[in-house]
Amino acid sequence: MAPLSFPRDWTDLRDPNPYDVAGIAQPPVSFEALDCVADLVGALIDPAAIRGSLVERYKRCGKAGCKCMAGKGHGPKYYLTLCLGKGELDAIYVPQQDVNKVKGCVGNYHRVQEALKELCDINRELLRRREPF
Repeated sequence: MAPLSFPRDWTDLRDPNPYDVAGIAQPPVSFEALDCVADLVGALIDPAAIRGSLVERYKRCGKAGCKCMAGKGHGPKYYLTLCLGKGELDAIYVPQQDVNKVKGCVGNYHRVQEALKELCDINRELLRRREPF
């Protein structure tokens, strides 16, 4: 999915009343801030994101004389895990052929989280400066 493109005319995004209660004109949002927001929104629009951790596991089968008893165990086997709270853990087996795709989706989730954090930081700074956000 291609990122969203935004028009260069940002006047529709500005406050229609650029004056505060004292009647003093407020500075418009800078194009630099808007460009940064546009980039962040583009990063947020990624449907291939999965929350969780990809865990590599080796298991022992318990059969007498099996090679897994002397080594790491059978594997690696991969699981997508997610803590649901209060000691609850959800684990989904990930077939070997899907490991790289799931790694990418987990990475996308972390990028989305980071972009959302940056967007919130920008909005807090705009609020601090009393600029429209």
